[in-house]
Amino acid sequence: MDLASTARLSAGLGGLAALLGVERLEGPRVLALPGPRSAAVRRLLDAHAVLFARLIGDDELARRAMEPIGRLTLIGAGDPPDVVGLHLPYADEVIRVDGAGALATPLILALEREGRTVLPVEAGILLLGVHADTRGFSSDGVTADDHAAASLCLAWGASLAWVRATLDLAAAPTAAEIATTPVYALGADDTVASASASLHRLRVNAMPIRDEAGVVGQISRREVDDALRHGLGDAPVLGVSVGPPPVVAPDAPLADVRRALAASAGRLVLVGDAEPRGVITRSAAFRAGEQAGASEDTRFLLGRSLDPADLALLDALAALAERRGARLFLVGGPVRDLLLGRPVVDLDCMVPGDAIALGEAAAAALGGHLHAHPAFATCTWTSASGRKVDLTSARTESYAARAALPTVVAGGLRHDLLRRDFSVNAMALELTPSRAGDLHDPFGGRADLAAGRLRVLHGLSFHDDPTRAFRAARFAGRFGFDLEPGTRSLLAAAIRAGFTAHLGPERLGAELHRLFAEPEVVRCVALLRGWGLLAAIHPALDGDHGLVDRVARHRDAWGRYEVLSGDAATTAADALWLALAAGVPDAARRAQERLAAGPRGRMRTWIEGPERVAEAVAGLAAAAAPHARAFILERLTPAEIVGVIASGDPAADGAVTWWLERGRHLRAEVGGDELMALGATPGPGLGVALRRAQEAAWDGADREGQLAAARASLGLG
Repeated sequence: MDLASTARLSAGLGGLAALLGVERLEGPRVLALPGPRSAAVRRLLDAHAVLFARLIGDDELARRAMEPIGRLTLIGAGDPPDVVGLHLPYADEVIRVDGAGALATPLILALEREGRTVLPVEAGILLLGVHADTRGFSSDGVTADDHAAASLCLAWGASLAWVRATLDLAAAPTAAEIATTPVYALGADDTVASASASLHRLRVNAMPIRDEAGVVGQISRREVDDALRHGLGDAPVLGVSVGPPPVVAPDAPLADVRRALAASAGRLVLVGDAEPRGVITRSAAFRAGEQAGASEDTRFLLGRSLDPADLALLDALAALAERRGARLFLVGGPVRDLLLGRPVVDLDCMVPGDAIALGEAAAAALGGHLHAHPAFATCTWTSASGRKVDLTSARTESYAARAALPTVVAGGLRHDLLRRDFSVNAMALELTPSRAGDLHDPFGGRADLAAGRLRVLHGLSFHDDPTRAFRAARFAGRFGFDLEPGTRSLLAAAIRAGFTAHLGPERLGAELHRLFAEPEVVRCVALLRGWGLLAAIHPALDGDHGLVDRVARHRDAWGRYEVLSGDAATTAADALWLALAAGVPDAARRAQERLAAGPRGRMRTWIEGPERVAEAVAGLAAAAAPHARAFILERLTPAEIVGVIASGDPAADGAVTWWLERGRHLRAEVGGDELMALGATPGPGLGVALRRAQEAAWDGADREGQLAAARASLGLG
């Protein structure tokens, strides 16, 4: 086959135009536009499907890349000829198309040199590509050739008005697309003080005011705060309103929304007719202008990061949601991992509406079963294949006090993202078929991912939920990220204010256990030290300069234990509680036992582990016979055995190696029935005799030696 492809991911309108230019210059061939496709590209392909009938998707490109290729035309190519990371070694001829300006420009100039003609609609698409790549001829990289290429397209019949309209359509979302739902409203008789409480509880900057007749006013947080300073807390909120907000139709373009805001004294625009369907604030309208066209079809990324069975499951669930008039989003950590190119493990989905109703419908239509949590408006749908999908209703949160559990009420997409911890976890990827692939990123999470930084979403984030500070260390360690400077300052201020004082030990312990499970746990703990968070666990740890080293040694020791024992149940997190406990006094550990709440072994490790390990290491150094070493080691938990390995004592290390590889598997060949046949009677003496036989086995005795040891214990000669 002959193939033409852009050599970079997500080449956009410029890449699509260049592919058209290749076909008009070199003749029909297979076309590839690797990577995510923007909303503008999707609209253009829908409108001109005939012109791009030979365009294939990424899955088909990956398959065909293994076939022999005749002529390969790479647009914007480097050397060697790579497409989406796939080397194409079988191309008989490679043609590279590259230039300093727009991707389509050298192809347009080549068409002119060759005397080729194009249809006006094709000239329009070529001109559209040049405009897109040069940002309307305003980018620093625009060249004289780009201007010449645009002039040729106009001479061939391209419509500049069509190009502008197409770019405006791609860039400008409708009012319904940027509106926030649901519409929270105040009552006309509400006081200014109650309005202030509502604005802060719902985390919104402005709200409409309504009475029986409909919306009669609007109020912003700034106006409420000013009214409170003037002593008007008991006054009706309608008395300080600037009047009702303007209303726009759901399909109104962004320009109409901005004009409505400019003509209003308030900060709101309502979307809808008789009954508002959504609300747009000034800041939301501004952000929409900045992010217009940024949503991407991330089908390529979904296919790369999700198991095919998981992708099929989400497709079926999203189609079911749309048939029910609902929308479905992949949200939070899975979206973050998707954009980082990491495997997506958890299927966390969000529904602006009733998640439990969708879960019930999924269980009925697609099989499996549902476990619902009505108090939290969440559920877990387990498919017929056993795969779990967590479904949550979009919601907003408020915190009555520092470190308290949140009060949750129904909310919209933006409200749900705002309640999350960091911008990189506050993104949603639409799965609904009619809008599949649109990325909702109202707080700049993708930019923060690219910059490798963690940023909280508001100034009280750490006060609302102090575990976020420990979560920050976990994510920063895992991804190699840094705290954004403003977030670092907020954390330092929260520490000075004693923000963890009201944090319960169980919640802190659960977060620490998650941190201990991280592959980069050493870096995580080092960050806790660097940020001054160790004292929140216990003041003694603040001066414990050996903690990071202990964590590293225990982590390495756990790896060795895992290899020697084959124990898949014990985790590094179980063992690392011992490293932490070694820096806290015994009495303090007992007083703070709820920190290690969970499996019984974890609490024992926390309370008694350091002393038990120290005793074991000392005992193993003095134990001469194998059975004496076995006596010590058989009483230790797996985490404590890891602690013995981490001690670095040579005698202890050798004893553990023997025990895990051989000693724990040795069983005496002498049984109770045999001893009773020789005259022994049931009771403590028989137990002691069997123990002597086991000790003889550990010391290397054969069956006769084991029997002799048992007989001697029983006085049978």
